[in-house]
Amino acid sequence: MENNFTKGAIALLASSVLFGGVALAAVPPELIYEGRMISKTGEVLTDSYVLRFSFWKSADFVLSDLSAGGIDVNAPNYAGWQETLPISFNELGHFSVILGKTNSLASLDFATYKFLQVEIKKTSEPDSAYKLMDIDGDNGANTTDRKTVASVPYARHADEASFSNNANFAIDANNEVGGTGTGSINLHFGGALNKMLSYDLDAKRFVFNDNLEVKGDILVSGKVDGVDVSELGTTVGNLTNNIQNLGSIAGETFVIDNNDTGGNITLQFGNTLKESLTWDDSNGRFDLSDDLNVQGNITLPGTVDGVDISDMKTLVDANTANIAGQAGNLTSINQTLATYATQLAQNSTDHGGLTTQISNLAGQVTTQGSQIQTLTNAIAENTTKLDTLTNTVTAQGTTLATHTNQINTLTAELATQGAQLATLTTQVTDNTAKILDLTGKVNTNTADINALKTAVQAHDSAISTLQTRVDANSLN
Repeated sequence: MENNFTKGAIALLASSVLFGGVALAAVPPELIYEGRMISKTGEVLTDSYVLRFSFWKSADFVLSDLSAGGIDVNAPNYAGWQETLPISFNELGHFSVILGKTNSLASLDFATYKFLQVEIKKTSEPDSAYKLMDIDGDNGANTTDRKTVASVPYARHADEASFSNNANFAIDANNEVGGTGTGSINLHFGGALNKMLSYDLDAKRFVFNDNLEVKGDILVSGKVDGVDVSELGTTVGNLTNNIQNLGSIAGETFVIDNNDTGGNITLQFGNTLKESLTWDDSNGRFDLSDDLNVQGNITLPGTVDGVDISDMKTLVDANTANIAGQAGNLTSINQTLATYATQLAQNSTDHGGLTTQISNLAGQVTTQGSQIQTLTNAIAENTTKLDTLTNTVTAQGTTLATHTNQINTLTAELATQGAQLATLTTQVTDNTAKILDLTGKVNTNTADINALKTAVQAHDSAISTLQTRVDANSLN
């Protein structure tokens, strides 16, 4: 059979098999089987398991001892007794079951069938899933697969032994566990209850697996948690004297410095923390070494940092009303500023339009000036030509007619150019007037802008003054 547990994964904390709760002479037909079970990785099993117990004539397990997942009842070494019991583990993996409750052991011949076979499976698994719990963990490789339990079951014949004159009752009397120097020897109380008194061979001490109540005295020759009990009396006496010096309890009042030594008196919280409440005798006051959090009201008839708390409410109420009034003034000023800002934006837009018009007219004037200069130059040139022609006419009479015609032509051109000059002069005059008018408007807008800027500066100054007052009132 396959074995899923390695050597040491299942440990019997005591090799002994304990009797049930009847008189020894009655020879109880029940045996207690106990142990500790863990997985290969050392973890406590948490699923639901069942154990199948059976007694055999031989310690060697062979596959023919089973049939279709069950025990072959015709196997030659089979004692004819088996029992299946559910088990539960405590937090350390310990368990305890009682053999013989459902299938009596009364008729079993332990002298012949003294080897106990133990198999395990999960409750939810079929019988074919049972695995042998080989006592030496070799998966049946050798011939030692079942546990010998004959030494203790023989004690069932206690009616043949006499304990009446013997005050000693020995657990592990054959030294099977104690001889190893490791593990525990246990005295169980109840089956499923699983309460026990154990002697831990490794730690060399007795262990109760639950609380212990002693209704008498305890005599201790060693230490309790590393403390020498014999020294506790002296220590308690010293502490009593120190407490009497430090304080006393009168009724419901605990008094520190009960002997009135005077000076500073301190109540300390924690040896490492060292936070404290101290009566400062020289300054006549209590001092806390850290912040104070009061979950209720504080009654204060005095002052805080020299300020009378009762006067502060009146001052706060007055400042609150003043701040509310100043806030109204500030709102009005902000509305006025918004109006000024709108006007300023509009004037800036108008100023931009006039500037564009002036720029355009100035361009036209420049162009027309160039044209006037061109015409003036042409007139000067024609005048020179006319003078030349006149001189030529005077000098050359033969060409007078020709020159006269030329003079007439030039005169006509001069007249035309004169008309053009007059028109351009009129346009220059009109444009100059427009420039002067627009310049006046620009100057007017500039003055308005300057006035608005002055008003804005005045309001800014007023806001700054109001803000200073508000800040001062808030501080107060």
